[in-house]
Amino acid sequence: MAITTDTTYANAYRADNLGDVKPSILIGGKTEKFVPNVNISFALESSKEQYFLNINRASVTVDKEISSLASEKLALSIGNETDIWHIDENGKLKWDIEFTQKPTTNKFSWALTHTEGLEFYYQPALTQEDIDNGAIRPDNVVGSYAVYCNKSGHYKDTDGKTIINYKTGKLLHIYRPLCIDAKGNKEWAELLIEKGTLTITIPQKYLDESVYPVLLDPNLGLQTVGGSVDNFTANYTWAGNIGSMSENGTLTDIYAYQGYGDASNEVRLGVWGDSSGQPGALVGNTGIITPPGDESWIHGSASGSLTSGVTYYAGWIHEGSNPARFWDTVSGYTQSTNSTTTFSTLPNPFNRGSTVSNCRFSIYLVYTAAGGASSTPSFQYYFNNARQ
Repeated sequence: MAITTDTTYANAYRADNLGDVKPSILIGGKTEKFVPNVNISFALESSKEQYFLNINRASVTVDKEISSLASEKLALSIGNETDIWHIDENGKLKWDIEFTQKPTTNKFSWALTHTEGLEFYYQPALTQEDIDNGAIRPDNVVGSYAVYCNKSGHYKDTDGKTIINYKTGKLLHIYRPLCIDAKGNKEWAELLIEKGTLTITIPQKYLDESVYPVLLDPNLGLQTVGGSVDNFTANYTWAGNIGSMSENGTLTDIYAYQGYGDASNEVRLGVWGDSSGQPGALVGNTGIITPPGDESWIHGSASGSLTSGVTYYAGWIHEGSNPARFWDTVSGYTQSTNSTTTFSTLPNPFNRGSTVSNCRFSIYLVYTAAGGASSTPSFQYYFNNARQ
């Protein structure tokens, strides 16, 4: 993972195939001189661009300044500021700004343009109840934005060739920026996205008291997995609505992203039909899945008929110590629990217990469409409290 010189444009660079989304990234532009601009293209349909996101520091005017690429870092110095692009060890694209002296303002803006169909979901701080119940939202996720497209799915033809691969629908995560001065003093900056502008505000007191140079450190994670985590009670079944089918199909697999402290713990994944706006009859489920001892996607084969226009719900039951679920705060959907079952069977019908909302989990189905193409609509549930 490194930034390289673009072979087409004289003043542009590439940072392709990052994260699990693996977009095409152009840094700079198709101009006669290098400009502080990043264009991210998500080639999700037949290797054609389906969505794009452009982040441009339009307030910065480039005159005769020349970019430099050294030690895997791309840099552009203008006056007392240097924009720096590089890739960290986790595959995140970082766009840092180094200030050699106190800037004249504590607000910095980027023009943000994108394809229709991208949504930016703010990730607020968890409530004390969430925290008391074991939910975790890392500091760099508090005040960040999860970015989703308006489609999901992994579609294949009968020969197994991918036609469309939207996966979970999540394309990237714009994390809360951190400031670090020459003495190592740190302070979180505020991130705001609205009306086509990304704005970062550094606390003025921090800028007044810092030892320069100061580094502002915003970064982008190219990922399909939710940025927050919670633990779900063992031997409870949960399921969330995943939208309605656009066609008839046959269920073939269920995928979920989870973390476990003990690889001996086991899980079953299931899909339920709709019953008056809640999970109803069991449509299909996997056998026993033995997950690895670390964070990863798990999946199992399942079978069942899926009907066009019907809303479905997906979830799991877990035996042993509590599993970790990954999610983002997104309003709109509900998630239900059932505490009357044992690990040996999934509830049928579901018999909903408690309900929570506004959390989108990392889980999705694979099905073969009635027309013969294999589709994978991705579902991530919504829930606010992050715990029962």
